[in-house]
Amino acid sequence: MIRIQSFLFISACLYLSMMTSACRSPRANLEFSPAMAQTFEIFVEKNADASNAKQLGEIEGYMMSTLPQHFARQGLSGRILLNLSEHKPGTNTKLLLVKLINYTRIGYATTLGIHVTLKDGSTVLTTWQDSAQTSRPWSTLVNTLNLKIGTNLKKYYAPSAPLPAQVPVQPNRATSTTTAQ
Repeated sequence: MIRIQSFLFISACLYLSMMTSACRSPRANLEFSPAMAQTFEIFVEKNADASNAKQLGEIEGYMMSTLPQHFARQGLSGRILLNLSEHKPGTNTKLLLVKLINYTRIGYATTLGIHVTLKDGSTVLTTWQDSAQTSRPWSTLVNTLNLKIGTNLKKYYAPSAPLPAQVPVQPNRATSTTTAQ
């Protein structure tokens, strides 16, 4: 009887320890980045390419639904805008424009390219192009690019490398002479 109780107690402890470690927030161990203090209002621009309009519409919808979650996993705050007129400039609010610039599928390989612009009011802070290629479903491309956008924003807001400390050179005490009066 005591053996069964001991076994049940140990089993319960192991189960609880596994559950508590599995329920930890993925954001708990994120290192602070100045980008985390910003709120990014994200507008995904429509591509004018009519040949892939249906596929680009699906990709755009998927990107809009998953980008805030990818940002949250990286400790960033993102809000999707359906119209540019929804953007409310503020001190720590930046506009992030994402434009799908190309989508190509050749055989099993699929490539998606984006152009990203970060703005503060009417000032363009930074802009870049990125792309991803895979033989997996196109959702993999969107997930990869979403993570790259967050990484690039964190790099943009990262403080520059600190300069090495400057230690003042003190004269050698043996050669210096002081006069006391």
